[in-house]
Amino acid sequence: MDNVEIQYSPISVILLPIFVFFAGLVGPVVLIAMCLQAFQRGKGILALAFMAMPILFFLVLLPFFIMLVRSFVLYSKNKPALSLTPELFIDNYEDIKVSWNEISNVYINRINYDFLKVTVTDNSIVYRQAKNRIWKFLFWNNTWSGGGITSINMILLKGKNSEILNTIKDYQQKAINTKPR
Repeated sequence: MDNVEIQYSPISVILLPIFVFFAGLVGPVVLIAMCLQAFQRGKGILALAFMAMPILFFLVLLPFFIMLVRSFVLYSKNKPALSLTPELFIDNYEDIKVSWNEISNVYINRINYDFLKVTVTDNSIVYRQAKNRIWKFLFWNNTWSGGGITSINMILLKGKNSEILNTIKDYQQKAINTKPR
């Protein structure tokens, strides 16, 4: 059985970081201008609210921007988003490798965006591979909130969501059925 690589979408990993970067610059500038205007009109409380908004705006966009930049770096290094081998499911973004026998479910979770979720039979498989405490917390939070242990935003992947999901599920089935017992 051949390895399968699911690539990043060039449009998503190139254009989205640019858009988020400019939104991150323009948004706070507009909010600061609104703050100054409110302050000049003598509306101090409104000015304080507008002063807090750029910070909040920045904090909300920062994780998304980091995700996009990290995806762009992997894309520029010609690394696929996901690699499927006869032995392992490999998520190159989170640097997680999981045996096909340890995966209990693969599905798309639709909240605000579509995320490819992978749940495992034992969460410690993924926790042990996490490089730092922040990732460990994110994995724990992801499982606690009902999501998969590892996930990737489908907007970053090249292809239709349903085709990507079917490719992974079909590959998982073949990998499990072709292994000698």
